[in-house]
Amino acid sequence: MPARSWSPTNRQENPKRAPVHPNERQDLAAIRGKRVEVGGKRLRILRGDFHRHTEISAHRDGDGTLEDSWRYALDAAALDWMGNGDHDSGYHYEYIWWLIQKSTDPFP
Repeated sequence: MPARSWSPTNRQENPKRAPVHPNERQDLAAIRGKRVEVGGKRLRILRGDFHRHTEISAHRDGDGTLEDSWRYALDAAALDWMGNGDHDSGYHYEYIWWLIQKSTDPFP
């Protein structure tokens, strides 16, 4: 499968995905279309999640694998960004943190 080009500005909603609420598509379009001027800069709202967990966190809250968390954020939830919030949980393995950091490269 060829790599998909993605950015918040060229994002397309999945027409097969059922809306969470009746006006979801219109509300998302309104949010993504909103612009404000602040201090001479044109700003816009980005939707995201600061704290997703994966199989790496010890408390196992069922968010899935590291790759699945990125796919969920970008495809299923149609977020503009996501922050991985995995915890070290006493493992102290540098490789785990390197893996999490490197996983952000294909999912800008």
